[in-house]
Amino acid sequence: MAANPNNPFDGVGQIHDELLAAYFADDNLPTTLYGIANRVSLLAVGNTSFNSLSTTPYSFHSLERVGYISSHLDTCTPEIIENSLDTSAAK
Repeated sequence: MAANPNNPFDGVGQIHDELLAAYFADDNLPTTLYGIANRVSLLAVGNTSFNSLSTTPYSFHSLERVGYISSHLDTCTPEIIENSLDTSAAK
């Protein structure tokens, strides 16, 4: 587990580690995009730490978008960064 008190995002990293460990704890992992997205969504919804990050309930909206992004990683990355980060410094 990550543990850096000087990093304000360390708690989020620890939650990521929790979700990753929970995902791989199952011996029967999904092999389809739908199965992977469904498992990740179920783990996120069931994780108290993850849910404490927002006042809005988590919901996964676009499996089609994930499929598109995963098949176009080289061309989508700049667009994802541009549209998901608010400040120039963050980008």
